[in-house]
Amino acid sequence: MDLTPSNGPARRSVLLAGTGLLSVPLLAACGGGGGTSDSRATPPPSAAGTRLMSLADVPVGSGVVLEVKGASVVVVQPEQGTAKAFSGVCTHQGCVVQIGQQDITCPCHGSEFSFADGSVVRGPAERPLPPVPVTVVDGDVVLA
Repeated sequence: MDLTPSNGPARRSVLLAGTGLLSVPLLAACGGGGGTSDSRATPPPSAAGTRLMSLADVPVGSGVVLEVKGASVVVVQPEQGTAKAFSGVCTHQGCVVQIGQQDITCPCHGSEFSFADGSVVRGPAERPLPPVPVTVVDGDVVLA
């Protein structure tokens, strides 16, 4: 087995070049710091009346992240019997949020949002999660 370097690119060069190529699409996926036109931000207007889930499946004082017609939505039950919903897309750079121990969190940059009203608890996000109108009908959370 010959271990002398070939005339081709060094392994380190290929790895570094590959890293650069991967970082561009990943950064593009996070979107810009300004407003987002991301289709995941809010459900389409024609989705009114869509059943999201049973309210019983949403833990009191917590929530669930769902995909609804291609849009990420967070459904929370801040107190027994009350459902609220917000966009599931972080207002900082467009990453899909997740449910934390005490709030809604962004796994990309650490922003945190309140279960009660979607307001920013901790940045870097500066704007709250936009509300998604919902109502409870016969124990189900439904888009209003």
